[in-house]
Amino acid sequence: MTPSVPPPVLDFLHGGDPAASRSVGVIVLGVLLVALVARVLLESAMVFPRRETVRLLDLVAAPLLVVFVLVVLERFRDLS
Repeated sequence: MTPSVPPPVLDFLHGGDPAASRSVGVIVLGVLLVALVARVLLESAMVFPRRETVRLLDLVAAPLLVVFVLVVLERFRDLS
């Protein structure tokens, strides 16, 4: 199975400084939360949101979610 994350990102997460990896995780989590909240707010608005906007937010959120999960898994691996 080949990873969908670019090899430089995987190398950084596996061999990088734990503080830097933690910082990347916090930044990615913040951007992911903003994208997800924006999508929910657009969908809950009285006016139907443009499909392009919702699709863009989905495209932003999906890779961020993958990177965030990788950072969390890396932190758990370091703890054990």
